[in-house]
Amino acid sequence: MNFVAEIKSRFQEVNINQTNTESVSFEILFPKSVDSVFVTLEENERFAVSYPAVKQDHRGKLTLYQAHSSNILLAGILWILEQIEKNGKVMPEFM
Repeated sequence: MNFVAEIKSRFQEVNINQTNTESVSFEILFPKSVDSVFVTLEENERFAVSYPAVKQDHRGKLTLYQAHSSNILLAGILWILEQIEKNGKVMPEFM
């Protein structure tokens, strides 16, 4: 199954746009998301991803930022997208 079909089969309310045909890049947007998720296919079925996330400092202050990761497997992309669908962003693990 290709990437777009896999995402559409798992998520009901998702909008996917291919942003670059040369590098196989996609913009993914959910109704709840505070910003788009950008995914690029890398070598060996790995992905690079940029997504909205929240980090918490040592005083407990929450800050929204754009996280970037590379060399991610499809399972990791799906976990990020589940968080975005549920919360609109990826939340800190321990809150």
